[in-house]
Amino acid sequence: MKKLINSRKLFSLLLAVMFLLSCSASGLFAADSDPNLVAWQSDYSHTTAAGTEDLFTFTACPADSDWMPTGFTDETGAENVTWSVVSGSTSGVYVADYYAQQIGDKWAATGAIYVEETADPGIASIEVENNATGATTNFSVVVDGVSPDVSNVSFRVYTDNVTLKTDGTASTVSGNDFYGNTSYPSVMDSIVRMLYTGAIDQYTYQQQYGTYVVRNMKVDGVWYYADDDTYTGWQYRVYRNNQLVELSSLFGPDEFSLQSNDVVMWKYGAYGAITFPGTLPAI
Repeated sequence: MKKLINSRKLFSLLLAVMFLLSCSASGLFAADSDPNLVAWQSDYSHTTAAGTEDLFTFTACPADSDWMPTGFTDETGAENVTWSVVSGSTSGVYVADYYAQQIGDKWAATGAIYVEETADPGIASIEVENNATGATTNFSVVVDGVSPDVSNVSFRVYTDNVTLKTDGTASTVSGNDFYGNTSYPSVMDSIVRMLYTGAIDQYTYQQQYGTYVVRNMKVDGVWYYADDDTYTGWQYRVYRNNQLVELSSLFGPDEFSLQSNDVVMWKYGAYGAITFPGTLPAI
């Protein structure tokens, strides 16, 4: 069920955003049954400063097997799309409304996203599903602002799917341990603490799709390098109250916000071959 925010101010802002996004789309061939769903004339991510009320839109449409956007054929197809906030997202982020929007001679599904002034710093994921095909895509909302340090963040580093090479606990993690895109304590900040505590020897990072990710890591004197040809690299997940936080699979380490007593699990290996258990295993 969609959540509606009843406010004249928000409605006025929404009309303004709709006007800015109204533009023509040429060269698209609509096919409602296409297997994928992608952003169309819309970014996949939006950042709002903490303490600021915000309203904006994301727009999605079908895409073919090559992930090329095709658009909906009519209003009915675009209305048969569901927008929802993924469980575990930071508080204060809502889907205010969603509707069909005509762009040129095609149609797209548009979601209006509302961020409360009191929203907590952190990350939120907006899942969009084409109910006709089951295709989904995710947009992200970063509420960026300084938040208090978190404490007792543990980490485990596996050099394959099962070999625990090192582990430890950082007494505190601060939002400025790593100078990335976010100001709140993130997984990327915690890896700096892993270095400070001696759990790892060194690491390198890079910017990828506008975010910071871990590229290589040296553990117990051995470098474990990312390999783009074999899709091998470092992956992470966060566990909270011993349970996997599924939301952590959707974001880079610089965006995912930590809480006190979280456990960050890092694994090195090929994408698709590495797995993360639903419950934190005993060591």
